Amino acid sequence: MAATLTERVNDRIHARVLSYALSRFHVVRKAHRFVEGQRQNLGLNAKAQLQPFPTTIFPDLSIDDCLDNLRQDGLSLGLRLPAHVVTEICDFAADTLCLNNGDGQSFMAQDVQNGRLPDGQLAARGSVVDPMDCPAVDALVRDPVLLEIAHRYLGYRTKGPGPRLYWFFHSDLPRDERPGQSCHYHYDVDGYGFLTIFFYLSQTDRNSGAHVVMTGTHKRKPLRMLLTPTVGRSDEEILDRFGSDREVVIEGPAGYGFLEDTSCYHKALAPRDSTRLMLQVAYR
Repeated sequence: MAATLTERVNDRIHARVLSYALSRFHVVRKAHRFVEGQRQNLGLNAKAQLQPFPTTIFPDLSIDDCLDNLRQDGLSLGLRLPAHVVTEICDFAADTLCLNNGDGQSFMAQDVQNGRLPDGQLAARGSVVDPMDCPAVDALVRDPVLLEIAHRYLGYRTKGPGPRLYWFFHSDLPRDERPGQSCHYHYDVDGYGFLTIFFYLSQTDRNSGAHVVMTGTHKRKPLRMLLTPTVGRSDEEILDRFGSDREVVIEGPAGYGFLEDTSCYHKALAPRDSTRLMLQVAYR
C-alpha cells in the first residue's frame, strides 16, 4: 500500500533528525562518503550532478594541495577571483533585491544605514535574491576545478544546493543584536557530507566581518561538544579547549577565497567599519 503524504513527510522529518544527530561525528561522515562513492560508481545514486563549466578560472590552483589542507586542517586558503568576475558579481548584488535575515522583508543594499532600514527595522544581513541569475556566479558554481576538489574531498560527485550571496552590513550594534551574522563560534551540520567555498567580494579584515576558523576541529571535538548544541559557544570556551594557535582570522582583498569543511568551529567578526559582501558555494 502506498504511503500517505503525511507518512512521507514524517519519514523525511525523521531522516533529517537522524542526520542532524549522527552527522556531527567525523567517523559517520567518513563512512557515508565511502558508501555514497561506491553507490555512485555502481550507478545506484540517482542524484542529479552539476555539469562542469567548459573552462576554469583557477588553472594554477593545486587540487592536491587543497585536499591535503582540507583533510588536515578543514581549511585551505589562497583562492583568487579575476577582477572582472568580482566586478560582475558586485554589480549584480548592488542592483538586485535582498531579503532581510530577520523578517524576510525585501530591500536594496544601499537602503541600509548603520544596520537599519529606513523604517528602523534591523537589517544585519541581506541575502541577494537568485544569485544563479548572475552568469559569473553560475560559472563559479560549476567551475571544473572546484567540482573536482569537492568530488575528491566528499568521495562522490555532488549537486550543489545553490549559492548564497549576502551582505553583512556594518553597524555599531552589539554582537548579540546582529541576527544572521553568526558572530559566535558554531559548527555546521549540513548532512553527512559537505564542503563550502567562500569568496570575499569586498575588502575584508577584522573590522569588516572577517571569517574566523578553528582549524582541525572538523574531526577533533570532545564528546560533550558533539552531544550538546552546535551553536553559541563563547570565545573563551573555544580558545581554552583548542588553543589560540589553531584560530585563523581570514583577511583579504576583494576576490579572495578559501575552502572550508564547516564542521570546523567558525564564526564571523562583527563588521563595524565597513560592509562585507560574500559569496558562499556549498557542495553536498
